[in-house]
Amino acid sequence: MTKHRIALTGATGGLGRAILADLSARSDCRVLALVRDGARLAQTAPHVQVGPVNFADAKQLANRLESFQPTVLIHGAATGMQVPRPSWHEMVECNVALSVRLCELAARVPNCRFVFVSSGLA
Repeated sequence: MTKHRIALTGATGGLGRAILADLSARSDCRVLALVRDGARLAQTAPHVQVGPVNFADAKQLANRLESFQPTVLIHGAATGMQVPRPSWHEMVECNVALSVRLCELAARVPNCRFVFVSSGLA
């Protein structure tokens, strides 16, 4: 029985991979892993769907969340840890503006909780 529908960003990063592994082991939830590049994720559990998305495309992102109707949106996507470092603008867009946008989108989905996770590296 599906208890939760969980949308997860950052599933290819350090924290996101650990969260996805835990969620993959559960049978009481469906998971939508929203990622920039779906090829970066290995085979997942049957109840985990990988959804490539352009995080800069607010409409595409909104459509994905509205159609999935998550009960929880876990946001762990970030940038700036790779070398060479992205521009300051790219880091602000991903690490700040995207977080705000996702929080606002989660507020539009009935009964959806927004959970932000990060590391000291961000």
